[in-house]
Amino acid sequence: MELAENHRHLILRYLEGDCNVEEENQVEQQLKASPAFKRELRQMDGLLAALQAINKAKQVEKIKALYDGLSQEKGLQGKGMRLYKMIGLAAAAVVLLVVGYLSLFSGNGQKGLYEEFYHAYTHSPEARETNELEKNAYQLYKSAQYAASIPILEKLVEEGKPVDGVYLMLGSAYLETDQLTKAKEIFKKAGTGQGLMAREATWLLAMTYLKEGNKEELRKTLEVLNRDNGLYSKKAKKVLEALKKQN
Repeated sequence: MELAENHRHLILRYLEGDCNVEEENQVEQQLKASPAFKRELRQMDGLLAALQAINKAKQVEKIKALYDGLSQEKGLQGKGMRLYKMIGLAAAAVVLLVVGYLSLFSGNGQKGLYEEFYHAYTHSPEARETNELEKNAYQLYKSAQYAASIPILEKLVEEGKPVDGVYLMLGSAYLETDQLTKAKEIFKKAGTGQGLMAREATWLLAMTYLKEGNKEELRKTLEVLNRDNGLYSKKAKKVLEALKKQN
């Protein structure tokens, strides 16, 4: 089933971080209701990330060529590259100064950010329940009975054939019940590899560090997402900016 053109336009705005609150809610509803919409979002997210990576590589090459050219024109062999490296180091220093503000934020500020940015993982309709155990786990999780859902979700994981999203449901259930060490283990495991599910796991790992108050790991995880140039890079950037404003 093909998506309407207005849906593709909405997905693009969402990925670029240009949606208002009403549009963001519309996207979240479509992700829950339409497997086709979620597939399209994943494809466009991957394409956008690839294009951004290509453009970034081209810009780096242009800057390098510019300064190499200047060094040759002025007869300063090798200095163009050194200047280029110095600019790169200066830019990196600016980034470190920005994320360094994380160490100054109070626990109350972090709690407010957690409440603003954290949302429990939403189980996708693409993950079809194939037996009663999976159905029970999904129903308990969906109704926010996280503690009751954990034993069933753990059993599904132990069996080695969990439906798509079970790892993220289990990690979120741990997070909701303040079992942060277990939540981190699950999200780290689910965050390996590529794709939207891995990015969702990495984002939830960042939220776990935020709730835990682990500023250093929070910063590292947000920076990974920020460099990814995908859907969650926009959210990571917003959290970093919000943290900076709290100073």
